[in-house]
Amino acid sequence: MKNKFSIIKLDSLYSLFSKELSLNRIFGLDILRFFAITTVIISHGRFIFSEKVDRFFTYITFDGVTIFFVLSGFLIGGILIKQLENNTPRFSLLLDFWVKRWFRTLPAYFLILTILTICYTFTDPKFSFGTIKKLLFFLSEPLLSYS
Repeated sequence: MKNKFSIIKLDSLYSLFSKELSLNRIFGLDILRFFAITTVIISHGRFIFSEKVDRFFTYITFDGVTIFFVLSGFLIGGILIKQLENNTPRFSLLLDFWVKRWFRTLPAYFLILTILTICYTFTDPKFSFGTIKKLLFFLSEPLLSYS
């Protein structure tokens, strides 16, 4: 009988954990990102934990969203500073930088907005497209206007 795990070679498994980090990558920021992601997931899923576990998390949880904002500012600021150091500062350079950032985030934004619209359409009888149309043009805070 052949071992079920013989398909997985140890060399390939080892290579998953031995990837060389980029010289530009800061490992400490990856750790911070991990904690931020973990706290956001925990805070969104608190309703499934018992009351005792929920109380425990209130003592150890920090604001993951704030950490994401700080990390984004640091990383985007670093990218922008490098571009300005390597090129002559001009308005077109700054505009190009922001357009690239904008089009990198827009697909995810509209995907999530579409998923939420579909979910609310089927689960909430009070929901209407008028409730979500402001979000299409970035005129309202998500769900704050809906609450």
